[in-house]
Amino acid sequence: MKKIFPSFRQSAAANRIAEQYVYEKVAQELEAGVRNNGLWLKALMLTDGDERKTEAEYIKLRVQSLVDEEVVADAIFQQQILEEEKNKKLNEQKEAAEKKKSDIAKSNAEYKEALEILHDLDYEVIGEDGFYTIKKNGKVIVSPVSRDRVIKLSKNPSSI
Repeated sequence: MKKIFPSFRQSAAANRIAEQYVYEKVAQELEAGVRNNGLWLKALMLTDGDERKTEAEYIKLRVQSLVDEEVVADAIFQQQILEEEKNKKLNEQKEAAEKKKSDIAKSNAEYKEALEILHDLDYEVIGEDGFYTIKKNGKVIVSPVSRDRVIKLSKNPSSI
């Protein structure tokens, strides 16, 4: 049995140790005269005003309250982690979109510059949607050619 459920046994042991610390905190609060008035009134109500039983009931309620506070704090922390991960992913997507937009703008500028270079050399670039024909003096020199190829050819026109 010990080998089959080691993580369960460890978890149960950890819970018992954590519970001891919670009871210690409640004991320290009581010694210091610190009391949650709302829980004290609930304990009084649950014990029908029996002062002798009220303190024991209060301790049970306060222990549960501290455990609940820890659970809620952990849930809030986990939610914050999820929000941070979500924001990180959104920022990464936003940065990727900005980079793509920047790359497109750069590509458009390079293409425009390539057209000007080829035009200055009496070449005519005809076409759209990624397939172009390069002509000189009305004669087809290269076809079909991609936008990237037009840019590369403009950098080395002697290769046309």
